[in-house]
Amino acid sequence: MSDKKSWEEVAITAARARAEQESRSLWRAEGTPPFNYRWEHLKAVVAIAETLAQELGADRDVVRAAAWLHDLAKEEIAEGRDSHGEASAQEAKKILEATDFPPEKIPRVMYAIAQHVGLFRDEPLQNLETAIIWDADKLSKLGATSLVHYLMTNPASVPGITTERYFAQYRDWLETAARIVSSMNTPPGRKMAEERYQFMQRFYRQLAQELGQGG
Repeated sequence: MSDKKSWEEVAITAARARAEQESRSLWRAEGTPPFNYRWEHLKAVVAIAETLAQELGADRDVVRAAAWLHDLAKEEIAEGRDSHGEASAQEAKKILEATDFPPEKIPRVMYAIAQHVGLFRDEPLQNLETAIIWDADKLSKLGATSLVHYLMTNPASVPGITTERYFAQYRDWLETAARIVSSMNTPPGRKMAEERYQFMQRFYRQLAQELGQGG
């Protein structure tokens, strides 16, 4: 019997610590920040990834590990490009190697994490677990939960936000969201994305009506 620690316990602990660090920095808070976006994002990604993995018959260990650890180095930038996927993959490797996680699966976790960066894709990812992590990460940015995340985080990143200003931002985000929907890799991911996008459109139309913006 291995005397190594449970990989899931270690992974979640590491992910939560990094999320709290990021959130305190965002809110400039010494103690508990008003809202921990990264942690809420991770929980959403894990839940979506598990749903997709079960429906598609993917490796649960690989999917859960990649979902919890995909943003460990979120702020990492190298040579002017977003390199947090590669950096997070390397950190995930070190974390998982010190646990009871099956060592032969670690490269698959690293690949899934490294490939999740960005909002859009021209071609679908072929590796199943990697495709699921991409879809889950992007799906977390669509729908009702994403709306809550955005509204809770906005005061920290956009001081002086107003309803009208938010409306304009949301209108622009809808255009981005449409491209995200078209970038889904898996059939159930695409279906979920379309349903969430339809909700976002309904919310936008209602908000436009209430603000007298003409839809």
